[in-house]
Amino acid sequence: MPGAAGEDIGGGLKEFTAATATSAVVVLLTTPLQAAGEEYLFRGYLLQAFGSFLRNRWVAVVGTATLFALAHGAQNFPLFFDRFAFGLIAGWLVTRTGGLEAGIALHAVNNFVAFGLALSFGDLSATLNIREVGWWNILLTITQSGVYTLLVVVVASRMGLQTVTRPPAQDPHAGSGAPVTTG
Repeated sequence: MPGAAGEDIGGGLKEFTAATATSAVVVLLTTPLQAAGEEYLFRGYLLQAFGSFLRNRWVAVVGTATLFALAHGAQNFPLFFDRFAFGLIAGWLVTRTGGLEAGIALHAVNNFVAFGLALSFGDLSATLNIREVGWWNILLTITQSGVYTLLVVVVASRMGLQTVTRPPAQDPHAGSGAPVTTG
């Protein structure tokens, strides 16, 4: 079965060595920071900038998904489309939940899965420097991201998550000079 970098991972579990353990620790410590950094740039700053300038949520989501995919360097079209699809899902999550948390977590989980499979069955270096995949990868991304997104939507709905801030209640004494007392 092909892995994230197109290598064959059907041969079984790799031997767990000191180098594998060190790499695993590095992945565990740096992946959340890397994922958060990309999400802050693309879904935090750029999505808001595009959205406020263009005043259209979907143009902003598509634009930042495109930039996200392009920012990952040289790649074949299926890999570009895979990253673009991931960017669309992450962008929609940000607009749906009103925050970056769900997108950051999705990104971290996605990278943990890819790097974990590479450490366990393949080659981490090849996964980090991937330049091409087949179209089957889209199915994996949409399935993984879709299940996660469904869970986020269900939890957000059950929690009554608000994505818009209500205006503050008007105080009848505001502006009158009278002291404001509470409770």
